[in-house]
Amino acid sequence: FKELSVVLQKAMLHYSEATKHSQGGYGWNEMANMQGMRMVGAGDLTQDTVINRTGLEPEPIRQLYEDLDALLMAAERAQEVLMSRLAAPSAEEASVRRTRNDCPPGGIIRRPAAVRSAAFAFNPGVKSRAMCEAKAMALYGPSEGSMRSRQLMDVARACLVFADADLLRAGLQQVCKAFTVIEIRNMYQPSMTNILGEKYVEVLVS
Repeated sequence: FKELSVVLQKAMLHYSEATKHSQGGYGWNEMANMQGMRMVGAGDLTQDTVINRTGLEPEPIRQLYEDLDALLMAAERAQEVLMSRLAAPSAEEASVRRTRNDCPPGGIIRRPAAVRSAAFAFNPGVKSRAMCEAKAMALYGPSEGSMRSRQLMDVARACLVFADADLLRAGLQQVCKAFTVIEIRNMYQPSMTNILGEKYVEVLVS
């Protein structure tokens, strides 16, 4: 317990220092004031407040596969495509990188070509079956029943790390240019902050 306590204290110290550094930059307030956004129809991203005020009804965001086995197989391919597109400046280069598997699970891509403001992109690999089953059951089981797996949006995923909020703000613009963005969930907003006070942005792409 003592060893774990020391590790946690060091981690919290680094987290506090990083938070103070980030809060001192211009981008922090910009991120805190930025609305979440959803794609409405086949159009542009629309702010959540506009959607709520005007009564727009975005299409439900669901996976194409209801079966978890099929979803995991598709996620393996999607993971390779995602990481190669982050690393490569063009579709042709992305195809080459995907063939070489330049960034396997657990690997990082420093200064990814698609999002230059990021310090690095981390490949966590496809979410495990056990984690998918647990999340689908806990969050969507009561309402979705046997179709609960189609609600999982983070089976294939990547993590982009930025030095501060200002670079993150620039990185979001780069992500929107490199990918088709379906939704942006901004955890910098005070109303979205979780109990741990984590600050991050989730971006759903296709």
